[in-house]
Amino acid sequence: GDLFIESALIHYTGGVDSMFAPIYVLSILSAGILITPAASFSAAALSSIFFSALVYFNYSGIFPKFLYPLELTRNVRHDPLYLFYATYVRITIFFVVAILTHYLTRLVLRLEERIRVQERLAFLGQITSGIAHEIRNPLAAISNSVEVIANELTSKLPGESLKLMNAVVDESERLKRIFNRILDYSRMEDLQLVNVSLTELIDQVLFLFINSDKSFSNVDVIKKYANPKMSVEADPAQLQEALMNVIRNAFEA
Repeated sequence: GDLFIESALIHYTGGVDSMFAPIYVLSILSAGILITPAASFSAAALSSIFFSALVYFNYSGIFPKFLYPLELTRNVRHDPLYLFYATYVRITIFFVVAILTHYLTRLVLRLEERIRVQERLAFLGQITSGIAHEIRNPLAAISNSVEVIANELTSKLPGESLKLMNAVVDESERLKRIFNRILDYSRMEDLQLVNVSLTELIDQVLFLFINSDKSFSNVDVIKKYANPKMSVEADPAQLQEALMNVIRNAFEA
């Protein structure tokens, strides 16, 4: 409907020389914004067809003379080459506008989706922060209690039990660090880089897994270190967490 009205306006105001010839651009923009970004190309193609047909009908004299309200339009006979180039320029403009509309509309849609995702993440962050805050305090009390018990039983426990007790203390500390990082999720934590024995760290992670989950009792762990003395510059706490995630994912898979 818009294209018919626009074509009529162009026809009644001078045809190919009408100052309103670019009005088809409004339909192209509207299609891309209100329907879908790809619809701008359909609108550009239809606009090209309507304009080309209008130019051809005016040139061939198909319309009766009373449909030419302007004296200038009624008497002008353009050169075919001029009409071709005028039509070509208009069609080029239509598709350039369609390409720009498609690109910019998709960009706006992506930005809107990104904003919605960021809003959801911010809301999730607030909930997570609240949960972490509620858990951190009782966890700190449990961790402190375990540490006191470990100090009192150090001389009474056999070697394997002592290692397990120390593992409980280490894991409590690690949980506290995790919850502290959740509470500070908006701030990137600086890495505390030190020289870490990679094999010792892996041994510690495997020891924790084997003794913390009964389902690991059915798993044989075979260690094959190409270089038992390998060391790296790393943050030991974060590297340990990464290794535990890798091993847990591998075990569950």
